[in-house]
Amino acid sequence: MFKPLESDPPLIDKGDPERLSPVALRLAEEQPDEFVIYLRRVWDTNRRQLLDSAKLLHQLRQVKVSCHDQRLHPLSEAWVPTENIISIWSLLLLPEERFRFLILKDQKLKHVDHSSWNFLREIGCQYEAGDQFLTDLLLTIKKTWPTNVKDPGHVLGIYAYFLRRLNRTQPYPDGTYYKLLSDDKLWDNFNACELLLYKGEWIKPSSCFLRAPDYVRSKRVLTPAAGTDATPLETLAIRHFYQLVLCIPNFPDTWAAIIDELRGLQRSTGQTPIQQVTELYRALNELQLSEPERVTIRKLFLQHSLIAIEQGSVIAWQTHLTCIWSPLNKIRNLAELSRPYPYLKDFFVGLLKVEEATEKTVLSRMSYWTPEFEIRDLDLFSLLNGLIATSKISMKPDKLLTQRIFLGKWNGEKYRFVGSTEVFFIPDDEEFANTFMDKLPLLDITAEEIALLDPLFTWLGFKDRYLSKHVYRMCCSPPTAQKQKIEWDIVQRAEGILRIALHCGSPRTTTDVERGTLLNIMKKGEMLAVEGMQSEKVVLTRQKGSKCLGTGPNHKHGLTAPSTHPKLAIAVNEAGNALDRLVLHVSSDKEERDLALFTSLPRCLMKWLMADPKTQKWGIETLLGIRRRITIQHSHKDIGESACKAAGNPGQIQPTTTISCRPQQRKRITRDDTPSRTASVNLKGTRRTLVQ
Repeated sequence: MFKPLESDPPLIDKGDPERLSPVALRLAEEQPDEFVIYLRRVWDTNRRQLLDSAKLLHQLRQVKVSCHDQRLHPLSEAWVPTENIISIWSLLLLPEERFRFLILKDQKLKHVDHSSWNFLREIGCQYEAGDQFLTDLLLTIKKTWPTNVKDPGHVLGIYAYFLRRLNRTQPYPDGTYYKLLSDDKLWDNFNACELLLYKGEWIKPSSCFLRAPDYVRSKRVLTPAAGTDATPLETLAIRHFYQLVLCIPNFPDTWAAIIDELRGLQRSTGQTPIQQVTELYRALNELQLSEPERVTIRKLFLQHSLIAIEQGSVIAWQTHLTCIWSPLNKIRNLAELSRPYPYLKDFFVGLLKVEEATEKTVLSRMSYWTPEFEIRDLDLFSLLNGLIATSKISMKPDKLLTQRIFLGKWNGEKYRFVGSTEVFFIPDDEEFANTFMDKLPLLDITAEEIALLDPLFTWLGFKDRYLSKHVYRMCCSPPTAQKQKIEWDIVQRAEGILRIALHCGSPRTTTDVERGTLLNIMKKGEMLAVEGMQSEKVVLTRQKGSKCLGTGPNHKHGLTAPSTHPKLAIAVNEAGNALDRLVLHVSSDKEERDLALFTSLPRCLMKWLMADPKTQKWGIETLLGIRRRITIQHSHKDIGESACKAAGNPGQIQPTTTISCRPQQRKRITRDDTPSRTASVNLKGTRRTLVQ
């Protein structure tokens, strides 16, 4: 029995028997090498009080003391250098791999007498050989050699020593037995600390298979595939360690094991690598399965939603009902599988019966199109559009045109149109669509979607249903409106304009007579400022409910709406034909008139030049090839700013005015490119003239 010295401070606080004294704690902090010696002297005096107080004992176990690895460790994590422990340590570690043995009587490391240091066991210091001791040896090696481990063979020796847990009933020479951790605790230690050394790298056992097919890349394969020679280090003992101690599994090789593995990944709270899932699908696909087994697998995939889909950084698990095999294009609300799993078509389409994107898919889904399926209409049209664009379609447009499948709006409500028998428009111009949305039957589709589905609309024969082809701009004024002639330099410019008409191939310049007629018409031209002139948008249609716009020879019917388009028009007679002179109607308001002259006159004049004098129709190719460049003199800076604002262009305008006509690459028809017709109709005392 050891007795305390008179100079030894009290171990337990006199004022609080549930705490160590501040003086003892200061001794441990200032002289950690001496604290264990001090503790041995005062232990017997304080033993009963310490063992009876869990709080006090816990505090003592957390006190840090000096160890032979030249670090401080809590008493509960330090190892007592018993004879058995020392013998195992000296066998398994290299001299430079310092272990956390307590420093006792002196700095020399040797086994100690049980009786004199027995109190350390009561405190809770480590002293029994077993799983925890071997684990701490591995931690010591890893701390010493984070990379490039010296003599990896001694690490394998520790792994082989773990096999003693399989024969733990045999005692050590000192009478102690191999101390076990639970299988789960041992597995957790190896994973948390990455204590498996493989090809010079410290890794987790959970990132390994014992055996696996040669295509497996998601985990390390510790044993070479069947039919190959084992490496020299792959001894029987090490393989037993992998298999019997760490219980590292083989890659699953039955359909039931693969399903279990998938469900385990599904339940996992960690991040699941999609590569691992892909390998399981491939393994399942390569099995020789009977038809009953295939049916069972389909049911399990449906029941447990075992199809993995990456969504950002997470995995979503779905059934085959919410997936599709569609290499051509993605479909909203359906998970597309050909991109994440390009080589597994047989598995998804063949085994799991995932739907493949074909024209049959479109036709079959039309059979159950109901209001709750409306969100998927565009998906199916996008699919069909992709098939058409790649010439992978054999059915005729009539298959679709005769069905009520084209979702739109009519009279403010959702409505499905029949393509072959009902009138509706494709709202390719947002301004026109917003203007007439409550009065016209329109497809429920955005401008971006219209552009994407152009191959489909062409295939269906819907190109003439674009709303922009049916909307015209007109200018109107009261029949009694005052007209004032305004100076116009058309006479001086007539010959130059004629040359432009010739260069662009105007129908008015085919013969010498026609060229002379055109020149005379322009030289007699005049500009009239008209009081009360208004601009309108007009949709010409004979649909039910549309009103008559006039009593001319064509009896035009249609819908009208106010327009912000510049007020400018070339006058025509009551029959819609051109006059024998060029008469330009403009607003009587100077600001409106100047804006119209600088933004609309060149295009209006070019349309008039390119119109057939008999039919008043324009050739589309020629019209779309016209390039107009309008610039404004510095003296009209205020007009230029107004023109820019009207055109949506905030840029600065340079000082010249030109009209040029050159063939350009063909482009899509936009609102400003829409071909117009000349018409003049009377309605309740109002004269309407179509803007050119």
